[in-house]
Amino acid sequence: MALTRLKNVFTSKTGRCIYVNPDDFDASDSFDNRGNSPNRPFKSIQRALVESARFSYRTGQFNDAFESFTIVLYPSEYVLDNRPGTNTSGQAFIDDDIPILSSASDLDLQNTDGTPNPNNLLYKFNSVEGGIIIPRGTSLVGMDLRKTKLKPLYVPDPASGSIERSAIFRVTGGCYFWQFSFFDGPNTGVYTDPAQPTASTPPTYSHHKLCCFEYADGKNVLSTVNDTLGNALTITDLDLYYQKVAKAFDDIPDTTGVTAADEFQKRVEENRIVGPNTSGPITISSIVTDYINSGVYTTTAEVTTTTPHGFSNGTPVQIEGVSGSVAGRFNGSYFITEVPTTTTFRYIIKDPTQAAPANNPTATGSTVRVEIDNVDSASPYIFNISLRSTWGTCGMHADGAKATGFKSMVVAQFTGVSLQKDDNAFIKWDGSTYIAGNHTDGDSIYRPTYRNFHVKCSNDAVIQAVSVFAVGFADHFVALSGGDQSITNSNSNFGSTALRAKGFKTLPFTQDKAGKVTHVIPPKKLTRTYTEVSGYTFNATLNNRTVTPSPLNATHGLTANQFIRITAIDASESYQIESVATNGTLTLNRGYRGSTVTGTTVYSGSIDEIPVGYIALDVQKIKYNSSRTVGTAKNTWSSSTTLSANTSVVYGGKAYYTATGGTTGSTPPTWDTAPLARSDGGVTWSYIGDVDTRLYLYGYNSEATKPPYKLQGYNLGARINDVLYVSLIDGSTPKTYYTNITPTGSPTVADNHFTNITTQNFVPGDPNHPLQFDDQLNTWYVRITAATSSNTSYGIHYHLGNEAFYATSLFTGASYMMRIPDNRSSRDRTYRFRYEVDSSVLSRDPINGYIIQPRNVATGQSYDKVYYIYDIEKVQPLQSGAQNGIYYLTMLNGKISPSNGNLSNFAFSQNINNLYPQLDKDNPTEDPLKATSVASNTIVGLVTTTDGSGAEDLSRSITKEIVSDYIVEQKNNYVNYASADPATANYITLEARDGDAEELDLSLRMIPLNATGGTDLEVRRPSILRSGNHTFEYVGFGPGNYSTGLPSVQNRVLTENEILLAQSQKEEGGIAFYSGLNSNGDLFIGNTRISSVTGEEESLDTPVLSVVGETANLRPTFDEIIVRDKITIESNTLTTEFKGKFLVQGETTINDRVTCADITVGKTGESSKNIDVVGSSPGTGSANDGDWKLLELPTRGYYTGWYWDGNYWVKQGLTDTGNLHITGGSGNSDATGDLTFSNGLGINITSNGGLSVGTGATSLGGTLAVTNQATFSNDVAVYGGDITTNQSTFNLINTTATTLNIGGAATNVSIGASSGTTTINNELSLSGDFTIGGGDLTVGSTNVISDSGGSCSLKGIDSIDATTEATIESAIDTLSNLTSAGSLSTVGTITSGTWSGSIINRAYGGTGLNTSSISNGQILIGSSSGFSLQTISQGSGITVTNGANSITIANSGVRSLAVSNQGSSISLNSSTGALTLTIGSGSNAYGSRTISTNNPSGGSNGDIWYRY
Repeated sequence: MALTRLKNVFTSKTGRCIYVNPDDFDASDSFDNRGNSPNRPFKSIQRALVESARFSYRTGQFNDAFESFTIVLYPSEYVLDNRPGTNTSGQAFIDDDIPILSSASDLDLQNTDGTPNPNNLLYKFNSVEGGIIIPRGTSLVGMDLRKTKLKPLYVPDPASGSIERSAIFRVTGGCYFWQFSFFDGPNTGVYTDPAQPTASTPPTYSHHKLCCFEYADGKNVLSTVNDTLGNALTITDLDLYYQKVAKAFDDIPDTTGVTAADEFQKRVEENRIVGPNTSGPITISSIVTDYINSGVYTTTAEVTTTTPHGFSNGTPVQIEGVSGSVAGRFNGSYFITEVPTTTTFRYIIKDPTQAAPANNPTATGSTVRVEIDNVDSASPYIFNISLRSTWGTCGMHADGAKATGFKSMVVAQFTGVSLQKDDNAFIKWDGSTYIAGNHTDGDSIYRPTYRNFHVKCSNDAVIQAVSVFAVGFADHFVALSGGDQSITNSNSNFGSTALRAKGFKTLPFTQDKAGKVTHVIPPKKLTRTYTEVSGYTFNATLNNRTVTPSPLNATHGLTANQFIRITAIDASESYQIESVATNGTLTLNRGYRGSTVTGTTVYSGSIDEIPVGYIALDVQKIKYNSSRTVGTAKNTWSSSTTLSANTSVVYGGKAYYTATGGTTGSTPPTWDTAPLARSDGGVTWSYIGDVDTRLYLYGYNSEATKPPYKLQGYNLGARINDVLYVSLIDGSTPKTYYTNITPTGSPTVADNHFTNITTQNFVPGDPNHPLQFDDQLNTWYVRITAATSSNTSYGIHYHLGNEAFYATSLFTGASYMMRIPDNRSSRDRTYRFRYEVDSSVLSRDPINGYIIQPRNVATGQSYDKVYYIYDIEKVQPLQSGAQNGIYYLTMLNGKISPSNGNLSNFAFSQNINNLYPQLDKDNPTEDPLKATSVASNTIVGLVTTTDGSGAEDLSRSITKEIVSDYIVEQKNNYVNYASADPATANYITLEARDGDAEELDLSLRMIPLNATGGTDLEVRRPSILRSGNHTFEYVGFGPGNYSTGLPSVQNRVLTENEILLAQSQKEEGGIAFYSGLNSNGDLFIGNTRISSVTGEEESLDTPVLSVVGETANLRPTFDEIIVRDKITIESNTLTTEFKGKFLVQGETTINDRVTCADITVGKTGESSKNIDVVGSSPGTGSANDGDWKLLELPTRGYYTGWYWDGNYWVKQGLTDTGNLHITGGSGNSDATGDLTFSNGLGINITSNGGLSVGTGATSLGGTLAVTNQATFSNDVAVYGGDITTNQSTFNLINTTATTLNIGGAATNVSIGASSGTTTINNELSLSGDFTIGGGDLTVGSTNVISDSGGSCSLKGIDSIDATTEATIESAIDTLSNLTSAGSLSTVGTITSGTWSGSIINRAYGGTGLNTSSISNGQILIGSSSGFSLQTISQGSGITVTNGANSITIANSGVRSLAVSNQGSSISLNSSTGALTLTIGSGSNAYGSRTISTNNPSGGSNGDIWYRY
């Protein structure tokens, strides 16, 4: 065979197969080698790719070959000069920099010694961003996966912030890659910087900035890049590539410089992946078939568009809207046959075998678009490829920003092993900050700027991945900015994170632009009862927070945090009181929104509470601990006292009990610590607590049998300031007593001591639980605080000890505690938004996970936070053109970033598990405080719900947090953005509100966001990762290398959170969900984990309403559960709750008590009765005939409750037939009524029973026979004429009565017979006359008074007493003959008394004057004629001052006396009268002269002292 013939056997005539084999002796990259024969393959892949582009050229425009070429790679080691197509100054090479290939062209990538050749021409064809362009959908097919090794020569400097990421290959639509492996850069050196002149850097540093596969950019103009002439580029990277290739070969027409005019240019299919993904048609300006010769019509139509169409030969298009008589032949789907210009194209019309149309159609209103349903292009397909890197090389990245159409890539069996040995890639938390890490340290984590990935899509790109293995890597599968991955049967081994989704699309779908948010739906308030504030009126002003009472004082009873309604008890708005001033003025939490009112009524709300039944109390043991005994204080211990058994005493405020009794010794009991039983020297005493602090429980006498402590889901003592109540008998009346529980036993208790009972799961006997066991009395008791007088007469202890009724009682009725029931649904505990979708435009329901944004805003002007839809309640279905859709949305914030600067680029969602604020059933909060979500600085991806100070607080509301953020977003421009004053009109105050979350209660329950009806929104699809049958093995162990992830070298055990976060992380609204297995064999399906060992299911990232003190796991939420066999609930302490109706079709057996609000016996269609329990009279409310209301605490002997007779609630039933109490009555009245015994029925009271009749009249028609004594507690009226007896002796009221009134109305009283004796045993008092008919009054045996013939004589009086004598003397002193006595001597000496007679003359020792009225200063002055009252007259120089009982005489004349001669003087002190004589030095004597009554003192020579 001739050589030429042999050559043809191995040569690809059309160039569809191009061969590369650097190990072949004949291999050459020479310009004249076409590489289409395996006998002369190319040496480099890059040379083969340029040749593939050359082969694609076809004469004319827009018709170059596509998806036509395959490059076959023989087993060998290949180097790839993937440097950016720029010079060392960063300027892009253009066609002018590319010479026509010739023998002089330097096309060798390596020098002869194997080192990289920096001057080769081939790298100049590369993308300006780095990477070798794979043109025209060319395929790269290796012959041996393991032996075909590709190594890059350019690895961007990881530490430089100015050097961008790069790629090895830049792919186009239709490419296919198969069976070769990527490795790190060759040891001979790599380029680390585009400005680096030689590849001299060893490749021993991080390769994380390098990716094996990325799109070639045929979409974006490189306007930020200058060419080598210094001009900014005006074309795309892919356009530039074809210009350079055209320049390299002389058989391709040179570029014109105008891309649209070039024959050799990119095909739209290279950049528009698969098909168009656009809804926008292009307008047609004309359609003609006579484009060659006017008037000569053909069957080929030429279409002219108003804008460049971007089509190529063979592009399928859809033409619509053409009109005219032959329009049917022009409308429809066609393939383009020719593209003359960028605004024209041609196609063959329908029925081309028929005659050409007679004229051209009408193009007005017609459009053309690419036919979406076509396969003229295809996704780049990466299949059976390996990446083996120890420096972190990335796998593939589909960046939708660089492509159009579906923007998709397909990958299968791409196994990437990318470990990271560069220690600079890691940081480590040292307890307070991040320090340098190490690639073998399991406590190190990736530095965020060094994270690498295996498979990533971004900017709306789509990846379908099948059987992809990721080993190592920081992130295995990544979706960013609206990217979408569908992952099947893939694997994540080692590394940091398996699945990471972040961000959302930059634009919405058209049908997602018709919604608006109108209202905030706050939590539902707890049930309240509103009552009028009596005695006051109030003034309230529109948009003002102040409400003023009248009268102006603070005794109206309203307090801070209380809710009020203004004007009407059922007003739609209620307001919380923020504070109350000392004068009673209220400050509300927000402005009053009603019309200004004065003198209006205010209604105060109080939260409804329910009793929760507990245990009866042990009366006698409580009395041992009490400070009281019947009617008095309990005995204090004293020595030498004999006591009986079972006695208690008080000493030092403590209670002591003796079981045996005896005589006390001399040592008083003072102990309160073990041993609790000690002797005082005579009696053994047991300490049983401080007095009045223990409530013993009846019947719980074994320490092993703990009393109930959780009832109906409520915990004893867990309510802040918890109180225990019990009804006791006070005399004969039931009365409620209560006492304060103390969990710690201390009278001073902090709030957390109560709440710790549930948060720390304390049980009876724990040190800080209120239930304790007394091992002296062998009984469980409740710790309480000793009561005070304000606590219902000193409380339970005082009453049980003090009340005689309980002297021998064993137990009380059941005690109880009060609780606030919180039966709201989970949604009613959160803040939501009301969302409405316009039905008049193309629209659809909102979708879970989508992100809301302001409608039609420019890119970059969106919200500060990422608000994504978590849950949707459809309220009103959307009906196109007929009915708007209404939805209640739960939204969350997907952008919570760590505060540490190393991690601040991460942004995670609020913790979904904490969607519903944790419920403390004992202390429910209707409107929890706003949470502060904090992203962890140590566990990447973990977000904690905190109180703002860093402490986790699951009772806080994350929905309140997001709504608080949303209402201050600048883009919304709500009032809250500009003002912080809650009084401002339209200010949004976040608070729980009344009403149900439904449209009927819209104004009552919901808060409008603004006054314009809401905010127009659009919703955008999030980045999504969907993985099925995924496998996770050893992911999340620090750097994720073998050295930290293999089980044999793991230095730590991952927490549950760390395990889940290693499998999946969601940022800024991204969604990642999966099914698969971990290394333990546990199966994950969505949000459910199924144990490989037990099969037990656990819900993950599923919000459930957690209750303090109850286990929160395994609580998934289902719409419906069907159980074919049975449901078993193992817990005997927790409450199973059904919030809707509960229907049991068959027989039901309950082995314990049933607690319910009320019960109806009977079902629909048969007789039924409703039975309810009430605490007081049911009032006037109606019911069904025969319904019962049973009284909660009936009184012994009284009624058991009421029944409805059709009009009234009528009392019924007896509580005790031994003590019968019947009030009777009609209707609701107890005033009248009879107890009637008919048909001969009588009353027979046997034994010692008694009959008690109240204030009503009792009539007996027959004879009343009483065989024993009869006792009447009130008056006895006898309407007959006689009270008789058959006895000879009759005692009438002969005992007890000390005052006896008989015949008070009688005018004649007859006592006794006509003969005999009437004896009165005590004194006789007569109010009227005393007539003695017999004539004599005999005392004893003496006749004292006798009457004979009308003359009465006093006889036989031997003596009279002093009183009688005084009476007689008084009568004698008034006799007139006593005034003529000449002397008083006959009367004796008068020694006392007051003279009241006339004035006594001076002759008889008197004054002869009437001195009853005297002036100040008057004195008696005598004269020869008598006395007179006179005052002293003052003379010259003398003044007289008369005062009350005083006379003052003073000198007013000579006030001073002075004689002066040479220093001598005489002076008189006018005040004191002192006279001073001074002899001066000029006198006839030397020295001073002193006259004084005192002895001499002081002085000088010559002084003379005169004493007088």
